[in-house]
Amino acid sequence: MRVNNFATGIRELARIMLHDFAPDKDIKVCEWYVEETNLAGQVVFSRAQRIRYAVHAGLPEEFVQDTLGVDVQQTITTFNALNSQLSKLTHVTPETFDLGEQAADELAQQALDTLISLFTTIDDCRSAVHKAVEMSAKNALTDEMLDSTVEALDEIATHYYVDEVHIDNLKLESLGAEEIVFKASGTVDCTLQYGSDSDVANDIGMRVDDNYPLTCEFVADVTTPLDLTVRELYVITVHSTNDTQQCATGRHSLICFRDCSETRHPAWNLLSVLKPFGRNTLHAYIHHHDASNNGAGGVTVTKSAHGRPECLLVTTEVPSGTP
Repeated sequence: MRVNNFATGIRELARIMLHDFAPDKDIKVCEWYVEETNLAGQVVFSRAQRIRYAVHAGLPEEFVQDTLGVDVQQTITTFNALNSQLSKLTHVTPETFDLGEQAADELAQQALDTLISLFTTIDDCRSAVHKAVEMSAKNALTDEMLDSTVEALDEIATHYYVDEVHIDNLKLESLGAEEIVFKASGTVDCTLQYGSDSDVANDIGMRVDDNYPLTCEFVADVTTPLDLTVRELYVITVHSTNDTQQCATGRHSLICFRDCSETRHPAWNLLSVLKPFGRNTLHAYIHHHDASNNGAGGVTVTKSAHGRPECLLVTTEVPSGTP
């Protein structure tokens, strides 16, 4: 009886898994879905349809086979053959009762191997999708940063130029009936310009090269899985000085306090081009203190000035030093 009980249990496990991986409502909206009915004319969802959705969700069959190189039909054939064999063994008959130990072990191994092969095919398909979109993701992110204003970079310089984008980690977040979602992290290499072009030419402005970490989310319609667009983009422009991540949304304010000295470094002339800098008052609630002759200098921020989740970048100068 152990073989008959095993066959019943493993067949039900496979059925529950497929229903969990491939809900009716999701299968129905896929482009490849074709309605099937039983002899009574009722709409049903076949085992083959559930396997197909479990493996590649809403992706077009041609894309899965030709571009990804995943053979879904072979998985369907193997799985259906196993299910037929298990169904026969769920009924206790003279042919299925009291099978020998070797035959029982072989059946169990075959059933488990077939279930594992389904999971392997699912993983292979997702790995193939990941590999296929890597270059598309980088191109989409680069286009987004070149064509749109990145607020976090726009706030810290008069002008900025994106030199290159690097994606260090790309993760397939979800593969559904209608869209694919990826999440990525990386860095952006950029040139920051302080002051106008004429300021730079006259040596009262400057350009500096820097790089900042970024996170983003890509989305694509399953019918055109390689046409990725950027749905969310965050560039973190404030570096963390401790275990607490600062400025997670890329928002920040630039505030300065100065230590006055007899000889001021020329780079301090750049401060006049950065908003909201003024000589003495930076903000209604931010009080700027200058001291004379190498005295102490600082900035006082009252509680009401720090109401939003922004970070403060504070710079200072030692006597005759750089900011």
